[in-house]
Amino acid sequence: MKENEPMLLLVEDDPADAVLIQRSIEKVGIPAQVVHLKDGDEAVAYLSAESSKPSTSLPWLILMDLKLPRRSGLEVLQWIRQQKTDISRVPVIMLSSSHHTVDIQRAYQYGVNSYLVKPETSDALLSMMTVLKTYWFYNNQNPPIASRQ
Repeated sequence: MKENEPMLLLVEDDPADAVLIQRSIEKVGIPAQVVHLKDGDEAVAYLSAESSKPSTSLPWLILMDLKLPRRSGLEVLQWIRQQKTDISRVPVIMLSSSHHTVDIQRAYQYGVNSYLVKPETSDALLSMMTVLKTYWFYNNQNPPIASRQ
């Protein structure tokens, strides 16, 4: 990862979805290095290790699927928000194929910053990633996190 380049953590178990999302991120020019993890346990292990290193940059943003193996996206989100370190303030976007009200309500109850339903076409995904780039990387002011300063 390049020095001072933000990192976007993608937690997605479906290989085809992961490739499509990563290609869309590249195509729209999101200014971040993407780290891809495949399940909830892997995400918690990675975030635990990163949050214990004071000089390592934490993710600028986490894009996470809801239905993950081993530990669901909601369980990972709960774990993130319960931490007593800077990781608890990293913005998390749930990116799921589920549009069920109960899933959306739970995600917000557990502290998600945004809930997006995966688009069905690559053009719609590109459009979503363009909006994500503009909002989260240019317009939004992320909370101060010591390892980013």
